[in-house]
Amino acid sequence: MVRDHYELFALIYGLAVRRTIARNDPEVINRLADLARTVAATDDPAAVQRGAVAFHATVVEGAHSPRIPVVLRAMSAMVPGPFFELVPDAIPAERRGLSAIVRAAKKGDADKAAQEYSKMLRQQAEPVVEFFRERNLVTRSQSA
Repeated sequence: MVRDHYELFALIYGLAVRRTIARNDPEVINRLADLARTVAATDDPAAVQRGAVAFHATVVEGAHSPRIPVVLRAMSAMVPGPFFELVPDAIPAERRGLSAIVRAAKKGDADKAAQEYSKMLRQQAEPVVEFFRERNLVTRSQSA
């Protein structure tokens, strides 16, 4: 269940980043680079949260697709509350992922950027699985 949720996010954000890169707007790519640097430069989970949310929102806005935000709003958050405070083990994957997405975007490689989104979100799913297991909120068969 958890892994499927993150796979679905990967599909949606992968589409969004492909559309964003296809639009070839240097201002958007520069904003993404700035946000990735902000996330990389802090150990404060709340600051990571703000930077990551802004990064993903910038990708979605850059796609200029009215359907993508609708689909994202339909998906509920798996972890109630401040994600990176509750699941700090997801921070390294976020940092690596954002940087890799930006590198691909700067090269105009939309497929690579989408792959990096998918990789990042798969890596983040694992600490979320553990978060739920530690709280006895999910069984092994539900998280697989």
